[in-house]
Amino acid sequence: ARDFTQQSPYTRVMDAARADQKVARDFRRLVHDFLTNGADDADMAAQIRSRLRRWADNHERLVAIINVSPVLREIESLSADLKTISLVGLELMDAIAAGEKISAARASECADALTEAGRQRGQVELQVVEPIEKLLQRAQ
Repeated sequence: ARDFTQQSPYTRVMDAARADQKVARDFRRLVHDFLTNGADDADMAAQIRSRLRRWADNHERLVAIINVSPVLREIESLSADLKTISLVGLELMDAIAAGEKISAARASECADALTEAGRQRGQVELQVVEPIEKLLQRAQ
């Protein structure tokens, strides 16, 4: 909760972040279509997995950048959470593909990770939490 004026410098992550990111919108739509079509479309599954893998792998690259650009430190935990929920998403995709349900204990752990990832930090938030929550609902 800061006061911003026209003279406030644009030096924070929130200044560069776009509201309603196209990538997040596309991912949300892809997951919706995948789940609506019975979760048996191999091409859609591959696209979802590809995006989740990219996000999971991105955290280490961001940490290297944070080491030389400390202003990004405010989103380091957000990036770590994106990695965590991306790995959760991949696990859920595996369960869905195998036609299996995850255990109640594991579902609770996944839900906790998604809740934590949904927390706003650096005045930005992850917009891909909700579609991964939908994958969790399907895998339970």
